[in-house]
Amino acid sequence: MALSFLLLGVQVTLSIVVLCIPLNGHNPIDIGSNISLTNWLDIGGNLMERLNYVMGDVVVVWKAWVLFPQRLAVKVTLSISLLGSFVGAFLELGLLAKEVSENFSYTGNKTMTLTVPLIFTNFTATALIGFKAW
Repeated sequence: MALSFLLLGVQVTLSIVVLCIPLNGHNPIDIGSNISLTNWLDIGGNLMERLNYVMGDVVVVWKAWVLFPQRLAVKVTLSISLLGSFVGAFLELGLLAKEVSENFSYTGNKTMTLTVPLIFTNFTATALIGFKAW
């Protein structure tokens, strides 16, 4: 939780420094270069979101991992599902970065590339934790 607030603070600070301060100066910068900076900030904000999702999955998988220290099948299942979460998060980030760099007014295409691996990982780890608690 604290890390996500820290990442949000970094994103807001970079947005203010990169966008607001140069535009209000005595000699404003060229707006064309500012659009590319806006693209980079959009991509960076999406990267921080995906890292937050993946870190949440890492915590849940770690909790399940600790509860099953001798079960190889459980560890393999958790590893594969966590790898799927990493792949889904960074694949969607890559697709979004490609679209934003080609089309500035791109608002985002909601795909299941990120959602399905994250839900599968959370469901698997939570089910294993519930099984152990029961």
